[in-house]
Amino acid sequence: MLAGRGDELAELSGLLDSLGQATLHVLLGDAGIGKSALLEYAAGSASGMRVLRVVGVESEKDLPYAAVQQVCAPIQDRLERLPKPQQGALRTTFGLAEGPAADLKERPAREVVA
Repeated sequence: MLAGRGDELAELSGLLDSLGQATLHVLLGDAGIGKSALLEYAAGSASGMRVLRVVGVESEKDLPYAAVQQVCAPIQDRLERLPKPQQGALRTTFGLAEGPAADLKERPAREVVA
C-alpha cells in the first residue's frame, strides 16, 4: 500500500467499482507527488479489466485527438462492436473514413486531486 494515501486509494477503488458508466476522471497534481504511483495502483487493482494507457506528449498538445488515437490503437480491431454513431465518429477522427469534423466542445470532468 502507498503510505499516507489511504483516502486517494479508497477513491480510486470506488472509481474502479463504478466503471462501465460513461464518465471521465482526471488525476491532477504537481510533479513528483505520486500520481504515477496512484495510477499503477489502480491498474494493478483492475482485475478482470483491460487497462489502456496513454502518455501525454508536449509536442502533441495541439492535436485534438492524439490521446484518443493512442489509447484506442490497441483495440482498433474492435470498432465494429461499437454502436454505428460512435464507430463512425472514431473512424472519421482516425482518418479511416470521411465525415464531418467532430464537435470539440469541452465536457465536464470529475477531478481527483492527488
